[in-house]
Amino acid sequence: MSDIQPEALETLRGIQERLAAFPRMHGKYRLDLISTAEWQRGGLSEEEMLDRLFKLWGEHETLSAYLEKMPPIASQGQVASGWVEYATNPSDAPEFLRQSLIGGGSIGHTVETVPARVAEELVTDFFGLFEQPTAYSGLGWSDPQYVFENGVVILDEKMAGMFLVVESD
Repeated sequence: MSDIQPEALETLRGIQERLAAFPRMHGKYRLDLISTAEWQRGGLSEEEMLDRLFKLWGEHETLSAYLEKMPPIASQGQVASGWVEYATNPSDAPEFLRQSLIGGGSIGHTVETVPARVAEELVTDFFGLFEQPTAYSGLGWSDPQYVFENGVVILDEKMAGMFLVVESD
């Protein structure tokens, strides 16, 4: 999936380099960007694209096996919910990611991990990669050995991006 512009890849590398200065005490950052142009041309639905992203970015076999054995339950006559049910308000998603990066008291930490100014810049850079993004949160795509997964997965007409903060106590 090489349809990503070099400028976008450069921005992603810049975000990764800046994050390296702020390691999580008991966790990590997950950051990636891929082109979805081929999927768009193939007419995949939003749900189908999210399924593919899960297969690419789902970090562990445990969750995959669980979802296979225990699919979401729907009431009689209803269709089970899918990934699109995790869509968040696009205007709230940047602030949610910013707070996830900062850490501190809002997530039960005694100190902030990323200074607010730096978190704002990282979020602005990341969201600036997308033209009309749909944001998803709470997907649970990270290793279950970690207790918390905050952040967003973004999907727009050309790309998908993942910026997650994964931590344990």
